[in-house]
Formats: sequence, structure tokens, C-alpha cells
Amino acid sequence: MKAGGVLVVLVVVAVMSSQKGDRAVSTSGGTPSTAPGGIAAHIRRCESSNNYRAQNSHSTASGAYQFINGTWRGVTGLPGSAKDYPPAVQDRAFVKLWAGGRGAHNWNASRSCWGRYWRGR
Repeated sequence: MKAGGVLVVLVVVAVMSSQKGDRAVSTSGGTPSTAPGGIAAHIRRCESSNNYRAQNSHSTASGAYQFINGTWRGVTGLPGSAKDYPPAVQDRAFVKLWAGGRGAHNWNASRSCWGRYWRGR
């Protein structure tokens, strides 16, 4: 029964994503309900205490990875704020912007918190 529930969640996320015009960040493949671990988990903890609905009180940064609205739109093609989207969409946006470590500079403000866990430097 639980596996069927996961399937329904995957379909709902994919439909929501396609209705919002999610061209750049796909929600298909993998297990969208499972947040990535490793460096992503450290950055989520440092940026938002793992809160996918977090909103920075001093900027437009929001979501688990604290995407600024302009960066969010540029990476995903989606309107609004990261916090308005499910964890699976935020996680995929992180993976795309992180780009195997080439995008690490996007999180330089919190690097003193997560940097010791990343070997890429």
C-alpha cells in the first residue's frame, strides 16, 4: 500500500511541475520525495535548518537552499519563490545549480558552516 502512495506523490509532483511550466528542472526519475544527502544535506542544514518553507527576513532568499528569486527563476524557469515549491523541485534545482561543485560559489555566504564537509574546495 505504501508503494502505491509514493507513486501517487510522484505523479502529483510531476503534474504540478508541468502545470507551472517547469522546463529546466525535471521532477521525473529518481525518488523526488527523498532529499539528496552529502553536501546538499549540509547546505540545507546551514542555510535553513532543513526547512523547505524558510523565508529570509532580509532578502528574497527562500526554501531549503535559500534561492534568491532571480536565481530561482534562472535555474528553474519557475515563477515565485523556492519556498512555494515541493522539496523535490527545490532539490533538483540545487543539483542543477551545484553542478558537481562548479556552482559552490552560490553558497559562499554559508561556506564556513558547510565547507569542511566538501572535498572539492
